[in-house]
Order: sequence, then structure tokens, then C-alpha cells
Amino acid sequence: MDVPGWPHGHPPAEADGGSGYSGRGDALGGAGHRRVARLGRPRHAARAPAPGSLGELAAQGQAALPGREDGADLALRAGQGRTLHHRAVGPRNDPPLLEAVPSAVPPGARSCCCCARAGGSPLLMQGCVMGLAARRCEMVTEILRDSFSLYRRFAGRFIATAAIVFAGLDLFSALSNVESRRGHTAGAVFWGIIALVAWVVGSFWIQGAIVEAVEDVRDGRADMTIGQLYERVRPRLATLIGAGLLAGLGIAFGLLLFIIPGLYLLTRWIVLAPVIIIEKRSISEAFSRSNNLVRGDGWEVFALVLITGILTVLAQAIIGAVFSWLPLFLDVWIGNLIAHSLVMPFVLIVWTLLYHQLVARRVQVPPLPGPPPFRPPTPTTP
Repeated sequence: MDVPGWPHGHPPAEADGGSGYSGRGDALGGAGHRRVARLGRPRHAARAPAPGSLGELAAQGQAALPGREDGADLALRAGQGRTLHHRAVGPRNDPPLLEAVPSAVPPGARSCCCCARAGGSPLLMQGCVMGLAARRCEMVTEILRDSFSLYRRFAGRFIATAAIVFAGLDLFSALSNVESRRGHTAGAVFWGIIALVAWVVGSFWIQGAIVEAVEDVRDGRADMTIGQLYERVRPRLATLIGAGLLAGLGIAFGLLLFIIPGLYLLTRWIVLAPVIIIEKRSISEAFSRSNNLVRGDGWEVFALVLITGILTVLAQAIIGAVFSWLPLFLDVWIGNLIAHSLVMPFVLIVWTLLYHQLVARRVQVPPLPGPPPFRPPTPTTP
């Protein structure tokens, strides 16, 4: 069946099946052509190219990117290495089915320079959205996969690094808990104050040590001892504690409001520890740097925060149930010690690898060089 809008009422016979599309666009373009062919419209019904379509741009000689001539492939970079091609062949129209797609494309997709150059073509904008979604999913899965791989390979080192300090922190917490259960107010307050001070210092020291441990083993081998890891964090410990306390207060206040502000701040400040330890930033610089790194990738970062939070709760619940048969003191101490030593290193590995991923995405990639200028051949004298 002939299709209106194509020369002679039918799509041109090309090497790619006559769809006029190449690469990943074949699935969309070919399906769109077959769909239009099934609509049963009158043959040879000529119509003008739709405003802003690739057909109109090709007719005006604008379909090619700078440095390319008419008929060249339009390439839209959507994600990491993903390319959607559309071939502008003469002044034909875009398939009518694809022209009805723009309503499903969010306005943000129009900010793409290629989409704007193509007049907001539905096919290009749809490819931009699909590439963006694929890139986001790939980033989350890649970080989780690398984190599991690194944790599994150096599990003993990470667990030992955390357990050395958590043994004391959870001991103070268990003593305070037991005294409170027994109704000994003075003992509960005494051990509670000690536990609070110890946790303020020790928890942030552990964070810094795990970040240093990740940096140490990223090359595939462990070069520093556990003591050296904590020693390297010591000069930055005050900054780490100050930033952590400020972030904790801000996040807690946001959670008390309507939960969403707290989650937003948690997402924005999730890489504070790697920024302070790796880049040696001050408190104010660390907040600004973390916010700038997360900007533009908030949904991916929030997904990682949500996933690690769920894994932490599930792991602690399972481990707590396993040791629930022990006496109260051992249940609180041993159960929390094992749960914290197993879970906290993995969470910090995810945050550290997330930091490196965000930094890598902010690196400016130089544009590809354009085609060389045309030089007419030098005439030869007879």
C-alpha cells in the first residue's frame, strides 16, 4: 500500500529495507512505516512537510549537522556512547506515526542541542529520553556491581577495618542499653554520654578509614595497614566530624518537616566524606563540592541512597534476629557489632565509587575536530 508523503507514494528502496532509518532508529522507523501503511489512507495524497520535522529541514537544506552535507546521518549522543541515527533522504516527510509522539516527551529533552537543531524532531527527542533513562540505569547498576565486586574481593580487610572501632562503640551502647533496661538511671546516663561521644568521633573516623581503604585497593592490591588508614584520616577528622554533624542536623530537620526536604539534603550531601578525605576540602567547600557533583544526577544518587538504605535495614534486621537468643548484653553488643562491621563498609564503598563516577562525569571532553577546510586542487600547467 502506498503511503502519503513519500515520493511516488511509497518508501524508497534502500539497503536498510526502505525504512529510511539506520542503527537503532530501524526499530522505530520500520515499525512506524508499517503502521502507517496499515492505516489505509488514499494513495498519492500529497501533503506539505510538518513544521519542524526532519522532512522540512531536509527540504531547506538544514538537516545536516555543521560540516556535513545534506543526506548525511544525524547523530544524537544520548548517554554514554549510545547513538541514534536518522538519515535525511531528500525532502520527504517524517512518518506520521512519529509526528504524534512529542506529547510523551518531557520538556527537558528539548534542551538537547541536536534536538533543537533538528527543530524538536519527535524521533530525536524520543531517542534523547530513552538514552537518558538507559544511562541512569547503567550508572546505578555499574556502581552497585563494582561495589559488590570490591567488597567481595577485600571483604576481610574492610570488615576488620570497621570492626576494630565498632567493637568499642557497640560495647558502650550495649552497656547503656542494659543499664536502661534494668532501671539504673545513673548508669544509663553515664554510659549513654560515653557512647554518644565515642560514636560522634568513632563513626566519622570509620567513614574516613573506609574511604581511604577503597582508595588503597582500587588498583587491585592493599598497600597500607589498617593502622595507617586511620592515621591518614586523623588530620582530616575534625573537618569530617564538623561536616557530618552539620549535615546530620540539616537532614534531621528536613525529615521532621515533610521527609522530602531531608531526603533531598541527604542526596545532595551523600559524598561529603569522600570529598573531605580525597580532595582535602574544608567544611564549606565540601558542602559546595558535594552539591555541585550531585547536580544533574540527583535521581541516580537518590536511587543508590534508597538501595543502600534498604539493604542496611534488611541486613541489620536479619543479623539481629540471628543473635536474638543470646542474653541481652551479648545480643546488643555482638549483634550490632557484626551488623555494623558487615554493612557499613559496603555502604561507604558505594558512596566512594559514586564520588569517582560523579567526578568522571564532570570531566570536560573536548569536541571532535571538524572536517578539514575544502581546498580546490592546484591547477597543473601543461
